[in-house]
Amino acid sequence: MKKNIKFIALNIIVMMWMTSCEFKNNNKDTSKEEILSNVKVVNEVDPVCSMSTHENLKDTLNYQGKLYGFCSSHCKEEFKKNPGKYLSKNE
Repeated sequence: MKKNIKFIALNIIVMMWMTSCEFKNNNKDTSKEEILSNVKVVNEVDPVCSMSTHENLKDTLNYQGKLYGFCSSHCKEEFKKNPGKYLSKNE
């Protein structure tokens, strides 16, 4: 009987702890899109696919002291492979 009470009490404590942490984190979570909506990038279009960064900003990269915006992590990774190729294309 004592083992059951201890087990139930422990479960209640764990559940309360998990719920309180979940509540705290949910109140402080900010989506990546919300964070990126206020970011100023130097390019108006994604240098890889030419989509508008104003409407489709999903990722950024600091390259040579400038913050570039990308519509996806895929475009960012392609840019990182050969930045000169994409920068000369869009100049």
